Amino acid sequence: MEGDRKSRIRKRFRRIGSAVKQLAISATGRYVRSVLMPVGGHRFVLILAHMRSGSTLLSHLLMGHPQVLGVGERNLTYSGPDDLDRLAAILHWESRQFIRRFPWILDQINHDRLLPDGQLLHLPNVKTLFLIREPLASVSSIVRTFEPRYGGWTVERAAEYYEQRLSMLRDYSDVMSRDVGERTTVSDVQSKRSVVAARACFTTYDELVDQPRQVLPRIQAFLGLDEPISEHYPLQSCTGKRGDPSPIIRAGTIVRNRPTPIEIPAEIRQRLERAYADCRTRLSRFTNPLEHSKAA
Repeated sequence: MEGDRKSRIRKRFRRIGSAVKQLAISATGRYVRSVLMPVGGHRFVLILAHMRSGSTLLSHLLMGHPQVLGVGERNLTYSGPDDLDRLAAILHWESRQFIRRFPWILDQINHDRLLPDGQLLHLPNVKTLFLIREPLASVSSIVRTFEPRYGGWTVERAAEYYEQRLSMLRDYSDVMSRDVGERTTVSDVQSKRSVVAARACFTTYDELVDQPRQVLPRIQAFLGLDEPISEHYPLQSCTGKRGDPSPIIRAGTIVRNRPTPIEIPAEIRQRLERAYADCRTRLSRFTNPLEHSKAA
């Protein structure tokens, strides 16, 4: 009886605490809109990726920049513009940033359910960073990371998630490309590609880790940041708690880590490699054609 009573009291205090927090976030949102809103309104950068793709690393690199506000992977559901305003309020509240104005508000999204249809990607104040990693390393990392957590993931479950997530990333890219065709008068292919590339940027884990001196300036230009994005980043209160739980994220810098991959059945591996190649081809449209000519 005494144990039940204490349990009820704890639940009641948790509900009260949750209600107070929601009121505080709501008040913060009103304050942000009326006082801290940058000229022209907030702009949002969404990292669209999959688990173990380096999204937490990229998020930390951006959070270390003075023009970007983020608090790690929020796992919020985005159904409309109001959800973006809520993100801004939550980030200002959790980071206790009640004075500074930030041109960019950041989140990373690794699950289909959090961005069901991609309609927010049409908004002029939203920019997208697509990030993917090749299948053998991704699936190996998912299985190893989840082994001591969540009861572990089998190779089959990790492969199913990976393939489905790449399919959704392809869908997002198709939605954005169709939108350019429907809402602009651009006709020639190269000009249309430039318009598309102004709204989204694409890179891979290997490029980010092995070629940061090429990738980070490209992202800096894409977002119009005044200062370079450093390869080093400060640890945040969310480091190791949201997103990547491994010790590597606590290094405070890009770590070129290549662990031995696990065994994956040939049939599954071939299927995932085809999915990766298709997704990479689709997302490559979000690279400015000038960059291709420079690299050629």
